[in-house]
Amino acid sequence: MRTIEFLILHCTAGSQAWTARELQAFFMRPVAEGGRGWSRGGYHWLVEGDGRAVRLYSDALVTNGTYPYAGLGIKVSNSNTVHICYTGGVGALMQAVDNRTAAQRMALAKLVRDYVAAYPNLRVLGHNQVREKACPAYWVPDFCHEIGIPDRRVWTGNPFGFPVPVAVSHTPNPAL
Repeated sequence: MRTIEFLILHCTAGSQAWTARELQAFFMRPVAEGGRGWSRGGYHWLVEGDGRAVRLYSDALVTNGTYPYAGLGIKVSNSNTVHICYTGGVGALMQAVDNRTAAQRMALAKLVRDYVAAYPNLRVLGHNQVREKACPAYWVPDFCHEIGIPDRRVWTGNPFGFPVPVAVSHTPNPAL
């Protein structure tokens, strides 16, 4: 069994109408046909627009969610990470936008809490904290505070300068 140290949250940077089946087909489709050409997808879970959380792979399997990152006291790789993704993350002009539905936010909150409970040393972060990109189109440490995840379980590094909102309430939101 592999050691799980990190939980990275992602967005598909595509339509919120995408289904898990469509996303998996995209990952497996050859590059020449507009896909990624991978033998395995990028995420362990996908949260669809209606909030349905679909398991794509067992935690025991390594997926293709990110490139390795080492810095600011952490070493992240696919081999020590579980990846959770939601459909969406872009607007009509393909600009990054946090367009998670209420149902997606609730499903993501449940998954994050479940993983924090299951893996005692796990730390949660966003893809934008280990890659120079907008994914998942929001600041994961703020979301974790909002859903009551203890600070020690959240990585707050920002090596790529993702624009973090200045005035953020860190009061847990009981609705999530």
